[in-house]
Amino acid sequence: MKKGISLSKEIRAIVRTDDKSIDAYSVARRAYFLGKWIKHCGWYPVRVVRLLRRSSGRFGERLVHERVIVAGTVGQLKNDLLHYTDPDLQQYFRKLNQDSSLAAEQLRLEGKRCSAYDLLIPPAFEFLKTYILTSGFLDGMRGFILSVLSSFYVLAKYAKLWDYRDNQWRRISHERFIHMNVRHARCIMECPGHFRRGSLDRSCE
Repeated sequence: MKKGISLSKEIRAIVRTDDKSIDAYSVARRAYFLGKWIKHCGWYPVRVVRLLRRSSGRFGERLVHERVIVAGTVGQLKNDLLHYTDPDLQQYFRKLNQDSSLAAEQLRLEGKRCSAYDLLIPPAFEFLKTYILTSGFLDGMRGFILSVLSSFYVLAKYAKLWDYRDNQWRRISHERFIHMNVRHARCIMECPGHFRRGSLDRSCE
């Protein structure tokens, strides 16, 4: 956290001043992950809008990782927002499972499909970006764990997208199979002569 007045005092000062030329303020979010502040991995310094005029912003229409869309000028707060996230891996996995399901649903609503490419390349690139390109290795073992889990999140959302469409196909095929068997059973009962001849009459369908 930066030296100087606290974030709460900084916000109170901004509210009192009420600068009409600024519609919202972004703040650098510092995340506490598995007992330590994460300084890299693409997690810090990431700025998020958390202070705004009600008439100047709205949340984007996404199912997960929503962002505030501001119609106007965005200023910057000097102090960090302390985000105590995921004290243990159990909570992280619960959140990962929920968020990856929502992300898969978002992809489905956008008409996206999953291929072998999506299951291989995006997860691999996510690890490379988190651990190497954004210096996650400087966060030690936590940086490595976070990079692996970030990669797995990407894999999970695409795997769930594939599973949804595959389940949908299996469900349709199963319903057709049941319908066909019910139709044949009805024909056997109603038209035994046709069944003995090894054919189904159109009138039995």
